Amino acid sequence: HPYHRPIAGGHDSVRAITPQDLRDWTDQMYAPETTTIMIVGDFDINRGLDLLIENLDLKLFHPDLTDEHVVKWPRSGVKAPNPNNPDHWRLVLLDPTVNDDGTPVNAQSPLAPRRDMYTRSPLPAPNPDFGEYTSTVDDPTVVVSWTMPPAYQGNDTLHSMMGNVLSNVVSFGLAQGGDPDLKFEGCGALDGKFATLMLCTGTIKDVDRAERLAEVIVDQVSTLWNPDLRDGLESAFISAKMSIMADILRSLDLYASVGGGRANDIAVYAHFTDNPKYHSSKIEELNQLTPGNVAGVGEQFLQRNRANMMLVKPIERDELQEESSEGESDHYGSKITKSEYGLVDVTTVDKDRLRDLAYEPDQSDVREYTLPSGLRVVIVPHGEAPVVRATLIAGGGSSHDPDDTLYFANRFSDSELKDALRIAGQWYGGLGSTYETVGLEGSSGNLDAVLWMLRDGVEKVEPDMANRPKWAKDGKKRIIKNFSDMDFHVGQIMRTHVNPDHHLTTARSHEDYDRMMAIGGSDVKSTLASHWHPKNATLLLVGRFDGDRAEAMVNKYWGGWSSKADPYVVTDVAPPNPAGERRVLVFEDEGKTQTTVQLRCPVRYDGGMPSAAHDVLSTVLRNEAFATLREAAGVVYSPYGGVTQSPGTAFAVFSADVQNDAAAFTLETYYKILKNIEDGAYDATQVQQEVYAAVLRTSLNRQSVRQVSGSFESALGSGDTLDRWGRYADDLVAVTPEAMGDVLKGCTDHSIAYLSGPKDEIVALLEEREIEHEVIDWEQRGRDMHAAVDPKGFEKAEKKRLKAEAKKEAEEAEAAAEEGEDSEDASESEDASESEDASESEDAAEAPEEGEEVDGE
Repeated sequence: HPYHRPIAGGHDSVRAITPQDLRDWTDQMYAPETTTIMIVGDFDINRGLDLLIENLDLKLFHPDLTDEHVVKWPRSGVKAPNPNNPDHWRLVLLDPTVNDDGTPVNAQSPLAPRRDMYTRSPLPAPNPDFGEYTSTVDDPTVVVSWTMPPAYQGNDTLHSMMGNVLSNVVSFGLAQGGDPDLKFEGCGALDGKFATLMLCTGTIKDVDRAERLAEVIVDQVSTLWNPDLRDGLESAFISAKMSIMADILRSLDLYASVGGGRANDIAVYAHFTDNPKYHSSKIEELNQLTPGNVAGVGEQFLQRNRANMMLVKPIERDELQEESSEGESDHYGSKITKSEYGLVDVTTVDKDRLRDLAYEPDQSDVREYTLPSGLRVVIVPHGEAPVVRATLIAGGGSSHDPDDTLYFANRFSDSELKDALRIAGQWYGGLGSTYETVGLEGSSGNLDAVLWMLRDGVEKVEPDMANRPKWAKDGKKRIIKNFSDMDFHVGQIMRTHVNPDHHLTTARSHEDYDRMMAIGGSDVKSTLASHWHPKNATLLLVGRFDGDRAEAMVNKYWGGWSSKADPYVVTDVAPPNPAGERRVLVFEDEGKTQTTVQLRCPVRYDGGMPSAAHDVLSTVLRNEAFATLREAAGVVYSPYGGVTQSPGTAFAVFSADVQNDAAAFTLETYYKILKNIEDGAYDATQVQQEVYAAVLRTSLNRQSVRQVSGSFESALGSGDTLDRWGRYADDLVAVTPEAMGDVLKGCTDHSIAYLSGPKDEIVALLEEREIEHEVIDWEQRGRDMHAAVDPKGFEKAEKKRLKAEAKKEAEEAEAAAEEGEDSEDASESEDASESEDASESEDAAEAPEEGEEVDGE
């Protein structure tokens, strides 16, 4: 099918596209009758159509419409409209084809459901051949697929259900009697408007067994409709149903975001079905499903004779290298410059206006109090989606844990958390840099269950010291294994340069494992009791609920929580240590199709707390890198730039995978961007643009229950007060180029950059631009580190390595010799052939032609 092809095409097809091709495509495909527009935001819903009429070209409604056809019309239900009251009127469009000028165009006329466009073609027949392809996969992968009906026909939820259930069914079957050479990855539905693909995949080692291992996956599928295994199907069905229900409820929470949120789900669904009731339709579909539906549809479409099977092998690096070098090599040398862009005319936006735009979560209904046990409680009624999040926050995180005590206690503990899917919920949490959380999200109607399950889970956290010796042994092995991994050396050198001799950048050693092995179960229990202590914790409740009822439930379920242990003491974190002098490192990564160019440098440390100047700077770095490397030069797809600041660490970073011959150009771009900002010479109007964008972004990022919960969690976990947003907004509108330069001061002089890829090409480019650099022999560095940590193990590994190298050299020499013999044989054969040809030629020259007289005869 034409839609099933590589989306991006190849070098040849992309180069063949002309501007006229784009114009023709746009004229054909982008038309009002194929378009859906959705408006989401803070406005009067009754003015939705007014907004369209006021802001869109009237030709989109009808080619003959003009401003004269726009008139006011009394709103429905208004008996005596007041000419001066805008709430009494709506805008309508008069039909330009009707002469009585009193008939409005019905802008809400029903469309034929667009799904009808995709139901006419029959399902394609399965491909009888076992396909073999190459792609950029890490391991050989077998893929089994079945074609099913298109999406947007009322069966999308069934497709999702089948993918979830099928994964469980196949996984269970393989566990019972599968093949050890197959590592199953899972199944899922890829919904499409022409057809839906049900896919199951697994990685393998032996490509010669690929077809058989694909058959092994197919062997398990029939259990989906096997009546003797109905109990397993029903169990998987119930779990999948609650998982999908939880996803539907969570999607109600986030109103809008780039590429996601409730608005996006509704818009796509409405576009293809002419039905905007996405969530209710989904829930209705879900509630109508039964295990029998899944089994029946599976039996209809997932039969063995309808299965398509194929193998996807990793593409060879030299082939990738050849493919990647087909493009133009001098894009960045062109005179193209980045475009100047802006969201708004900054001359019309002063600091007061920006401050007014800065949204702060409504705290008028927030309740904050402390229970007799010392537990701090913050209750935040928020949102319209029927969702609630209960989060328990404990002070002290990984940054406050130099001897890994908290890490060890978390690693060797377990909690009997109840299955969250029973209330269509989801557990979340973990150990962060400054605090630890455990939380449960669920339906607002299940608020009591959410609070009880969270309390029950926290109280049942107990030491679990199983497999501790194996953990330590594997950890030590991993340290040794890291010595032969280039990425380990890159990361270790980069981190220790920016923040040397700090516990946050010091790698775990064999001695650390020996020390932690001396920690016993009673020590872990004591640490857990101390950390999860009422006086070291805050309970945060955010969602749609009645405040009085929520407070009563919190007091009921958490009022008796106590601990006999002493509360955990959160220690201060040492600031970053001064960075070293500027360095540029080169790492050989032979055959790589792109060069990774990353730079890190220290920035001003503000105690690890969020800073407006740091945040704006982070956006500026990212945008500048994108504008130069992607937009103007075209040497990278998605460069990254940003600033990281947390307790004990603060640095700026650039990173990009660029075409190999742009490696030095990319590094110079980093330096130019940093130098411009360090000097305070960055465009002030552009800073104000970024501040304006940041104001809007922070507002958009505090809308949903999850977003508001995360914002409060960050403030409470770091020991801040609930007025953080107001202070942050004040700091944000005050950011200037000079403020960003102050954050970056000294950054370039103390930076460290690395370039990994084809070494010879990288070095030549750096030398051409007279950039001082060091080539890091990371393999020898790894051997030196191995010898220092484990002399006996190193000696054994070194003997093995040298033996393998000798064997490889011998094999290469033998192959070269055989090639030489073949070449010699071919040469002798050619000589013999040439000699024979010459002899025949001489004979031919001496032999008389027919009819020719010969002397003496």
